[in-house]
Amino acid sequence: MAKRHVVTFMVLTSLIPCAGCRLEVNGGVRGNGDVATETRALDRIDAVALECRGDLVIALGDREELIVEAESNLIELIVSEVEDGKLTLRASRGTSLRPTRPIRFALTVRSLDAIRNTGSGDITAPRLRSERMDIELTGSGDLALQGLASGACSLRLTGSGDATIGELRADELTVRQSGSGDVEIDEGGAGRFEARLSGSGDCKAAGFRARRASVHASGSGGVSVHVEDVLECRISGSGGVRYGGDPDVEVTTTGSGRAERR
Repeated sequence: MAKRHVVTFMVLTSLIPCAGCRLEVNGGVRGNGDVATETRALDRIDAVALECRGDLVIALGDREELIVEAESNLIELIVSEVEDGKLTLRASRGTSLRPTRPIRFALTVRSLDAIRNTGSGDITAPRLRSERMDIELTGSGDLALQGLASGACSLRLTGSGDATIGELRADELTVRQSGSGDVEIDEGGAGRFEARLSGSGDCKAAGFRARRASVHASGSGGVSVHVEDVLECRISGSGGVRYGGDPDVEVTTTGSGRAERR
């Protein structure tokens, strides 16, 4: 009987998780519930890519650093690597993270030229200024940008994530949408605006003013924008173009979509 008690105790003890243990669940490491914070020093960062679970908040400051908040057995598996000024946030190779608490990143940089989100986490950023800004969303995660002033800005969306920008001012703005994610620009303007839509996502920029605009819509997604001088439209899908202003309009339509003045 004593032997049976000893065996039972050993089995029960083995089921109790410890803070430093990695619990593998369905090929991934499950978080232990113990949240920890780690500060990592950075230098000369001009681009960031979020490639793992977690939400990223970007701030501007003179001292560049990354603060990671995650469960203690997962935080060591979160890699922040820098190559040619690009900071990539990802899980350790061959590892899948199964957090039970939110993963959060707080990044402070002097400036940024590129933002990339390939995962399901969201990115929030303040007003940014750059000679050129490249933004790419390929997953389900969203981007919320308070404002942007740029010489040339490129937005590329291939997933279901949305990009929202409060105010955008640029010499040139290029938008490429091939997924279901939407682009929403509240206000601003550009000398030239170019949009290529082949998915179901919409480009909502009714408060954005462009001197010249070129729109090619081959999917079900539509575009709304204010144009002052010239608007060129090629519509081969069901998505339409709604425009404000009084531009010279040239429309080529082979689909069911239409170009309409608001």
